[in-house]
Amino acid sequence: MTFFLPSKLHPLVGQFTVDLYLNLPNWHAEKVNFIGYVVLGLSTLSFLKSRKNPDLEFWLIATIFFTILSLGPVLHFNGILSFTDFNLKILLPHRLLDDTVPFLQNCRTVGRFFVIATLGYSVLAGHGISELLKYKPERKKLIFTITGLLLIFEYMCIPYPTAQADVPDFYYEISDDTENYALLEIPQRYNAGYMDFHLLYYQTVHNKPLVGGFAARYPANISYFQSSTPFIRELNYYSLQNNGILEQNITEIGTSVLNANDIRYVILHRDQLSSKELHFTNELLKKTLKTEPRVYPEDGLVVYQVPDETILPYMLLGDGWNRRENRDGITTAWVANNATILIYSDVTEDAVLKFKALSFHSPKTLEVYNGKALQNKQTVKTSLSTVNIPIDLKKGKNTILLHMPEGTERPCDLPELKSNNNAELSIGIQKVQLIHSLEN
Repeated sequence: MTFFLPSKLHPLVGQFTVDLYLNLPNWHAEKVNFIGYVVLGLSTLSFLKSRKNPDLEFWLIATIFFTILSLGPVLHFNGILSFTDFNLKILLPHRLLDDTVPFLQNCRTVGRFFVIATLGYSVLAGHGISELLKYKPERKKLIFTITGLLLIFEYMCIPYPTAQADVPDFYYEISDDTENYALLEIPQRYNAGYMDFHLLYYQTVHNKPLVGGFAARYPANISYFQSSTPFIRELNYYSLQNNGILEQNITEIGTSVLNANDIRYVILHRDQLSSKELHFTNELLKKTLKTEPRVYPEDGLVVYQVPDETILPYMLLGDGWNRRENRDGITTAWVANNATILIYSDVTEDAVLKFKALSFHSPKTLEVYNGKALQNKQTVKTSLSTVNIPIDLKKGKNTILLHMPEGTERPCDLPELKSNNNAELSIGIQKVQLIHSLEN
């Protein structure tokens, strides 16, 4: 539909098309595919006059192919994807190619194919003008003038949208700092186009990494760091989160989390936060960092500098954790065969991983590894009991693996339980604590 809809930014026609654009996909790349009626007319003339020209045949086929490809896997018109009383969906060639050509799935938006189609329309329209000139060669200037004015009118965009390019003073201040560290902007942003592009523009001035910055291609777990890392997670959701089975004080480890990830400044954008969000964030940062912020009232910024302190070890859950359940008011997480706990330490030290555990149905052996090194082996009973695991923490990231060599059992396989639960279970764990003493 956008092939035939002039831009909503057109000074004259835009007022009639703006409502129609509301029914189209939100992604901007799918709303800029207007071909132009002059271009369509010239391209049609070129086709009618030179159908046997092999060079034009190539451009004609390429233009039609990429135009159809830019429609996507399913035809949609005015926001409607299914037609008739039978909800019929019309599949298009893109669907077949998307299922057979691996890299095509990485394109993200089908509107990109229209770029090639635009090139084809340009060639065909140019040839169409040459055919007009053959018809009235003595009126060459008039033909060029009228065609040019019509093209300008069709693609007119007045006033052209612009954005404020002012950069807050704070970003200029840190631009002179040659140290490499990261910035945490609040509210936090995620990848894949959801980033506030003003922040990306500011980055061209200060040249520092951003938490939640932008990359064209990103892993599936792109948001894991912000949604799972203690303290970062609280600043992301504007509330104190349930730590689940991990027992650690967020305000005690918050500074360590920021320092461990080389985050030097936390920047609050006041105009993008509600009063409740701003209050929670300020209170949490002041209580954790124990420092007063720098305020830039004209730019709407509140900037906290992270103190350079000793990094205390902290934990977060890794892979392999099954469903959580509440046992007598205490969160319990079940493990299948393997599960990991990630521990970050700034020094090499001896520590103890303390938790309560119980085995499902029958006693099971628990083996605990730090990387590939076996730290401890114990038998976990079916009744809840305290487990103490001595571990050798290395500087940096420690991946603590909990491994059950006997495997798992399913409640549905045990007739006496009369259960439909098919979860693979081995042991349940709660109240995980890290008891450490830093080496001198």
